[in-house]
Amino acid sequence: MLTGGSTSLRMFEDDARTAGATARALLCKAAARRWGVTWTDCSAEAGFIVHGRDRLRFAALAAEAVRERVPSPLPVGVAGRWVGQLCGGYPLARYGACRDPAGADR
Repeated sequence: MLTGGSTSLRMFEDDARTAGATARALLCKAAARRWGVTWTDCSAEAGFIVHGRDRLRFAALAAEAVRERVPSPLPVGVAGRWVGQLCGGYPLARYGACRDPAGADR
């Protein structure tokens, strides 16, 4: 095991984004098949695949999603948009960083 100055996300951003986009696409395809809609009209939101008012949990779709084919080209989001900025919808603060460099707020 190695730590490299908090570079793991930066170093593997493309791989992580591809993995996330693949999972999202396969889950959307599984949900779309159930609902009889186009998979590109579905979206992933907070652990659910959503189409209009229809919502299914990722876990409810996992067994079906593994049987779907990965689309080509794979729709991947904007590079660098989330890495280091948001995690689960919340801003990331640097661990150990404080507002006051003199340490008064610790």
